[in-house]
Amino acid sequence: MENAARFEISRSRLAAALVRRVTHMIPETLNIALKEWDVVRDALHSGRQMILLRKGGIADRGGVFKLEHDRFLIFPTFVHQDYKMLKPEAHGRFQPSAIEPNSVRIDTLAEVTDILPLSNRAQMDALDSEHIWSPALIDMRFSYKPQNPLYC
Repeated sequence: MENAARFEISRSRLAAALVRRVTHMIPETLNIALKEWDVVRDALHSGRQMILLRKGGIADRGGVFKLEHDRFLIFPTFVHQDYKMLKPEAHGRFQPSAIEPNSVRIDTLAEVTDILPLSNRAQMDALDSEHIWSPALIDMRFSYKPQNPLYC
């Protein structure tokens, strides 16, 4: 029950935004970007989505997930977007593409304010209103390398 209580405390901080979009001008000196589906970039940019999911274990030191940068641009990707992995509300913004475009517009800056470990699906379900991903995508993320934790 202690983990659930800790999660609820962290959940209350979500109102301040796990990924806070920055609406002022993007600094020219910022050259760090995170690749994300364009439809998710759009949801982050508009404020509809406030979280990102990442799997731990790739370069964790001492078993602790840590970001190299807490402010970064969102670099939109198109080819691997999956219509079936989005909630129906996001289908209208989905733009299928067989190739990545020659140029993209970088218009979204994100700032991570919290990193929350998700140990079970119920915790993610509590965040359902904060993202545009379908249950199938959430299941896939929990199932992929289940020995590694999922973070939002």
